[in-house]
Amino acid sequence: MSEANAKSIPAALKIRHRGRLAQIPIYLGKLFRSFIYQNDWKVLPMTAFIAALVSMVMRKDFFLTLEGSLKGAFALTCVAIWNGCFNSIQSVCRERGIVKREHRSGMHISSYVCAHMIYQALLCLAQTVLTLYVSNLCGVQFKESTLVGDQMVQTWRPGMFTPWVIVDLGITLFFASYASDMVSLFVSSITHTTTAAMTVMPFLLIFQVIFSGGLIPLPAWSRPLSNFTISNYTIRCVAAHSHYNEVPSVSVWNTLETLMNRNAGADVSVTVGQIADALSDTETEGMRQLREKELGGSMTVSQLRGMLEGIDAYKSLMASEVLQDFTVRDALNWVLESPSAEKIRSIPLISGLDGFRTVGELMQTLTSISDLPLLDQKLTSTMTLQELLTNLKIFKLLDSLGDRELTAKITVGQLLDLLTQNEWVRANRDMELKTTIRLTDIVDTIGRDRVKEFVSRKTAEAAHKDEYALTVPNITKNWLYINCFTGIFALLSVIALEFIDRDKR
Repeated sequence: MSEANAKSIPAALKIRHRGRLAQIPIYLGKLFRSFIYQNDWKVLPMTAFIAALVSMVMRKDFFLTLEGSLKGAFALTCVAIWNGCFNSIQSVCRERGIVKREHRSGMHISSYVCAHMIYQALLCLAQTVLTLYVSNLCGVQFKESTLVGDQMVQTWRPGMFTPWVIVDLGITLFFASYASDMVSLFVSSITHTTTAAMTVMPFLLIFQVIFSGGLIPLPAWSRPLSNFTISNYTIRCVAAHSHYNEVPSVSVWNTLETLMNRNAGADVSVTVGQIADALSDTETEGMRQLREKELGGSMTVSQLRGMLEGIDAYKSLMASEVLQDFTVRDALNWVLESPSAEKIRSIPLISGLDGFRTVGELMQTLTSISDLPLLDQKLTSTMTLQELLTNLKIFKLLDSLGDRELTAKITVGQLLDLLTQNEWVRANRDMELKTTIRLTDIVDTIGRDRVKEFVSRKTAEAAHKDEYALTVPNITKNWLYINCFTGIFALLSVIALEFIDRDKR
């Protein structure tokens, strides 16, 4: 070929195989044209739709409760992994024949995969921004209310690495989406058809969701499998960003509230002896400490009375019924059944009452008569403890002693022994006391707000997890693990496609 003819040949035709870096923009251009002309852009509207659905579920308690933080972490992780898997699951297998021909004509597999990595990174970034934007529009609590003067002002929640937690969260979701994208790119590289790739993808998603180790408890044998999932490390980061270990728990309180709304209660039956033994217990550490506490000090009777009258438990006690309707028949039955009335039942009768040797036999016969009006005559009527103490003029006595100072110090144990170690208790240890305890009564006596705060705090302390700690080392470590998936599966995609020439199909 003459020199003149050689100069007339275009420069592009002289260079048959370009270098690896030079091939990357060529394939990037091809991918962007596919995004526009082959409807790959449809992944963005689908991302917005999925983000809106998920946000409607988690917006009310994400960042606010322990359960909401974990639920939101699981939901956002599923969105990120779903987006990443769908981005590239068909990207290689649908043009496998073209890749094979171009590879034989001089295409570098590393350039091809690198172009895909750059394109998928931009796509995952766009999806992450869109997800968080839609979530914010749908009311997810990325902002917190602070009181400035007399007005409530909405400000962005601060992050650990950036001034805004939504940016920290976006970094985590981008890493998770991109890692899932590279896993799907590898699956697309080893499958020959789009049908085979789409068949494998559900198993990938199920494995990521089931073995995430977050919202779904795992049996002991399967817990190590969570270390091989992207979702496990993503949930840890998102839960940490949402202050999992700092917010209160509400699940136990919600259960208690449901039971209270259903008026749940239980019939309790205890004997006087059981109560006395429980109050005299010195082996239990808590009871022993309680018995050692001292009572008394410079306080008048009227001050003590006023303090008691302000307590809800005291009010409930005063309103409780201590005397029920009591008939002659009830009195006779009590004498017949009570162990303490054995002496009364064994009193012998005079010889004139034939057939009855003791008072007990006579009472037994009388109570068996159902139509004897005298037996149904009421001896007492229903009376509350307040009414009983008023009739006994106890309150008048307290009024007269109102200025008397209580300076003597006694321990709780001494007071309990005074109440439980007396002749009446010893004589009636077998007396059975029956009552119905309702959960609502217990909670109202203590105070609903106090019970809610206590239950929420203790449940949150019990649910504390070190892997959800909001610390720089913890989040950095999990980010590193997620990016390990990205690098490993990108490398495996290159290795898998390097053997594409051996594909006989």
